[in-house]
This record gives sequence, C-alpha cells and structure tokens, in this order.
Amino acid sequence: MIDFLKFFGGSSLVLILVAWLVRTLVSRGLEAQLETYKARLEANTQVEIERLRSQLALAAAERQIVFVELHGKRAEAILDLNKKIAALCSRAEDFTNPWESPGEPSKREKLVEFARAGSSFREAYDSSSIFFSPQTCSKLERLEDAVRSATNRMMAHFMMPDDIRDNAGLMKDWPAAWKAVKNEVPSVREELTMEFRELLGVISRNSDPSGAPPNVSGVHPVTID
Repeated sequence: MIDFLKFFGGSSLVLILVAWLVRTLVSRGLEAQLETYKARLEANTQVEIERLRSQLALAAAERQIVFVELHGKRAEAILDLNKKIAALCSRAEDFTNPWESPGEPSKREKLVEFARAGSSFREAYDSSSIFFSPQTCSKLERLEDAVRSATNRMMAHFMMPDDIRDNAGLMKDWPAAWKAVKNEVPSVREELTMEFRELLGVISRNSDPSGAPPNVSGVHPVTID
C-alpha cells in the first residue's frame, strides 16, 4: 500500500481522496436540504392556495349576498313603479273616456285624480331610477310623454272656466285624446312591462314570453373551482 501511495504521489492522492469525500458528503447534504426545502415549499404553496381559495369563496359569497339584496330592492322598486304606471294609465282612461255613467265623478274631479297619479308616478320614478339602466329609464320617460301628449289638449279645456271654454275645440280634442290613450299608450306600456319581466328574471331576453322562465329568481350562483 505504501509503495502504491509512493507510486501515485503519496500525499497528493490523500488530498484528492479527502476532497472527493468532502464533496460527496456536502453534495449529499445539499441534496437532502434541497429535498427538505422543496417539500416545505410545496406544503406552504398548498396552504397558500387553500387560503386564497377560501378568500375567493368568501368574496364570491359576499358578492352574491349583495347581488341578492340589490335584486330584492330593485324588485320592490319595480313592483311599486308598476302599480304607479297602472294607476296612471287607468286615471288617463277614466279622464278621456267619452262615455260617462250617471253618478260618476265629474271630469274636473277625474282630472284631479289623473294629475295626482301623474305626480305619484314621477315621484316613484325619480326615487327608483337608480336601479334601472338608461334604456329602461328612457322607456319610462317615453310612457310618461305618451300619456302627457295624449291628454294635454283635453286637460287644457277642462282647466278653463265653463263660460270661456272652447266647446267646439273640446269636442275635437276629446276623441283624439281617448284614441291616443287607448291605442298609443298601451304599446309603450307593454314594451316597458316586458323590460320589467326581464329585469326580474321572469323571462330571458331571448325566451318566449309565454314559455316557462329559465331562471325565475334571476340570481346566478358564483362557483369557485
């Protein structure tokens, strides 16, 4: 053995062997540390992923709750506004109807009720317009304009004292007002009714209005993978 060491350089070979041994031990130690680090990193990553997933699920649930609450408030606003629309159209018909039965309120009294219905509609619209898109607001204003334009001239006649009223003009404007209220206003109202049904989720935009609603609640759940 001694001769072998002398032949190959003696102490130089020992140093080479020692260096190799040190590198091997260090390499194995580093590999073990690396595997430990990788395992710890994977574990921490999974924990972080679960934490983020939990946060996303919580945020989605909160958003869903807010959406449901807002949808409920908008549904209440739609129902109230729809009642005001029904009252407005009904009072417009009462006022412009040329056929009157004995004991009915006078046209001036009906005009007062019609004006109150108009004011009530406007108040409801002003307070609930925040829940509607500009397109829906435009339809609501179109309905109001249709009722107003149909009845303006007749209203002007009945706001005048009897002794200076233009009865000939009244007899001309009255049938025109009745015709407009019966023929023009309903089409605008029906368009608005369809809009309300879509907003409530009773029908979808592409569905058959007479068919079963695809989503009655109008609420679409949020899922987290």
